Amino acid sequence: TREEKKERWNTLQKLMEEIVLKKNQALIGKTVRVLVETVEPMKPFDAAPIRGSEDPSGSRRQDGNNASRVIAEGNCEYMKRVRFSVGELGSAAIGQFFDVKITKAREWILEGEVVGE
Repeated sequence: TREEKKERWNTLQKLMEEIVLKKNQALIGKTVRVLVETVEPMKPFDAAPIRGSEDPSGSRRQDGNNASRVIAEGNCEYMKRVRFSVGELGSAAIGQFFDVKITKAREWILEGEVVGE
């Protein structure tokens, strides 16, 4: 039935997310090479570079330093999506490679910091 299909899909999706999260968490602390594909300015009220991140209290914190920061996104050699700050480089970062140390992991995206600059 349609309900059984939905239940099986949800079970499979949950299992897949658990496995992917464990694999991504294994990358925390490692440095990966990332090719930047997109950039966007970090908004003044962003809680973190990853979309949807919030302070545990549920409020969004304001960081005055975010106004000039640019968040880059691209894939690393493991074909994992990585987001990180490229300072004020802006669109000049597109097409460039960066060595990024992974600091946070979610199911479908990693967050990190540029190293070696």
